[in-house]
Amino acid sequence: MLSGIKLACLNGFGILFKALDYHSESLRNVLTARDLWVTHCGSQQQALDMLLTCTTKGKFSVGKAYNLLRPKFPTQACYKAVQDPFIQSRHKFTLMLALQRKLATVDQLCRRGISIANRCCLCKKNAESSRHLFFTCPYSQTVLSSLLSWMGLNLRDVQLRSLILWYHRSKPKHHWRNKWFKCGLAAETYYIWMERNYRLFEGKERQALCLFKDIKLCVHTLLLHKSSPTEHTAIIEALNV
Repeated sequence: MLSGIKLACLNGFGILFKALDYHSESLRNVLTARDLWVTHCGSQQQALDMLLTCTTKGKFSVGKAYNLLRPKFPTQACYKAVQDPFIQSRHKFTLMLALQRKLATVDQLCRRGISIANRCCLCKKNAESSRHLFFTCPYSQTVLSSLLSWMGLNLRDVQLRSLILWYHRSKPKHHWRNKWFKCGLAAETYYIWMERNYRLFEGKERQALCLFKDIKLCVHTLLLHKSSPTEHTAIIEALNV
């Protein structure tokens, strides 16, 4: 396996032929990656030497080669905070998109050139944006204030990123209350987004307190399912579902 890779690398690095129009897209991508690799390593020989180190149990590893080639960026603390196994995958995915402001809210669609009336589906008054949808909308404020009150917190004028960082740094990371907060905030983000989609695409509506009850039940189930048995009594007393 390695001898074939080495031969192919020597031929490719030695000739260094360029991608031409009549080459297939796959070959052009391979040649482009090769040029980036040589530039990253500094020379053809160094590129070959590094490539030959990308092995696992004597076999070439594409994953290791990719990790060597791709740029490295520091992970922001707020993203580390939500990488908790307690948080459901679908909740985590929605929360990450919300943090990056990549959810397809109406204002984002308008920026992409899509002509659509910008009105929030929850309050039916203001323009829809990520901040409005999750924090300043009266419907979302009712859900969020109920959630924070349930957790024993009295916070106002909060933002999603700062809220996660504040609680992540103020509590022990492995304490169940820290997991309670992050699970609750992720579930709130997910349920608000799903309520928005239900109203927009299916014409279904739920009251804010009904949505909050669903969030409580979801968080209660997650904590009891994933916590240790010694913590169950304290969790049940604190959650008060």
